[in-house]
Amino acid sequence: MRNKMTDTATSTTDFNPAATSDLYDELKESWQLNQDFAEMNLQILREGKHLDAFGSGAEAAAQYLWRKNVSFAVDHCADLINLRVDNIFRTLPRRRYGESPHRDFIDAFIKSVDGGGTSMDAFMRRCLRMHYVNGVDFVIDKESAPPNVRPRSLAQERQLGLLPYVQAFSPLERLDWAADHAGRYLWARYKLGDVPASDERSGPSGSAQQPIGVISVGIFSASTPVATRNAMLR
Repeated sequence: MRNKMTDTATSTTDFNPAATSDLYDELKESWQLNQDFAEMNLQILREGKHLDAFGSGAEAAAQYLWRKNVSFAVDHCADLINLRVDNIFRTLPRRRYGESPHRDFIDAFIKSVDGGGTSMDAFMRRCLRMHYVNGVDFVIDKESAPPNVRPRSLAQERQLGLLPYVQAFSPLERLDWAADHAGRYLWARYKLGDVPASDERSGPSGSAQQPIGVISVGIFSASTPVATRNAMLR
């Protein structure tokens, strides 16, 4: 049995949780290129790097910008992804749990699988697109109890409406991680998003973009000591 924990403890340290690993830095450009081709919106057409520069990158910036502005982007990637996703979700999934003693809990969970009102079907559809582009990581967490309230049983948690929820992250949001010899995650740090730029005309690559926050997630066995878990997440 595996448990997923989110480290919420705060302490004074010079460690930058938003720092990226060397492997992330090496792969980021290819991940971003995949995402650009899968989305190909106006912002990507203006600022993306989908058009190869002449001379192995030695082309003048003005020349490259002019060629990109007059070029025609053939957006096959998005069409193929949408075709595949639409085909899989041609009919909605059918779930059979009517005789389960946890029917009410399952009903509540699949109506708001991410804790924000997104249904399981809509969440799966969005994550399937992410899977076809770069892959997707899932993190399972649970809503926190109100201040000064400590439920002592699963039944008390249900009475308080504390449901689990799922978060989905792309590799571009996985800033750093470690895995064992079999490729299974030991821990990972994910970026929760960017603070909106103060100037609406600032692009996503502008200096105004700063991380909203970072979560650290550890994957441990039931026998892993708490001290070991905390040390791995620091």
